[in-house]
Amino acid sequence: MGQPGLSLIDGWWKVDGSAVWTEGPRSTLRLRLPPGRKAARIALEGNYYEGVMRTRLAIDGEALGEVVLGPRPITAPASSGEVLDITLAHTLPPAPPGERRLGFFLHAVYVEFAAGN
Repeated sequence: MGQPGLSLIDGWWKVDGSAVWTEGPRSTLRLRLPPGRKAARIALEGNYYEGVMRTRLAIDGEALGEVVLGPRPITAPASSGEVLDITLAHTLPPAPPGERRLGFFLHAVYVEFAAGN
């Protein structure tokens, strides 16, 4: 199954200290929880790039709609298990050729475990 932790799957720029930018219109991260645990709620904390204000969020392919990421947690789908694939999609402003297309600067991921886990 793998060790608990966070993996940047695709759509991410290089890690900058303890944070990382999304790059392009879609970015995916994988969150592995400890064995036998399920997430009740998740918070993705960070800052938006100029002109980007919201994120279309999906967990394990289930669209959760447009949200504002930050310290306010988002309810995880009841069907989610020990491994969550979290996709962030952004409508990005036009960028000059050769410029990075940044959306969200992710600082931290917080998980509230489901009761009884």
